Amino acid sequence: MINPYTHHRAVGMLPTFGLDRMRPAFFPPEKVPQALDALAVGQADKLLVAPQGVAAAQR
Repeated sequence: MINPYTHHRAVGMLPTFGLDRMRPAFFPPEKVPQALDALAVGQADKLLVAPQGVAAAQR
């Protein structure tokens, strides 16, 4: 349920979170262990598992 009195303020705060600096990493399902390793050592901030392939997910 969306609170109609605070939703617009919450959306307005998104630019302050530095989301543009996040380092995403794309992995196929068979490389999930390597994806978790990349996250653990700080090589990525966000992991995306791409069942249809990495190239398709990056579009």
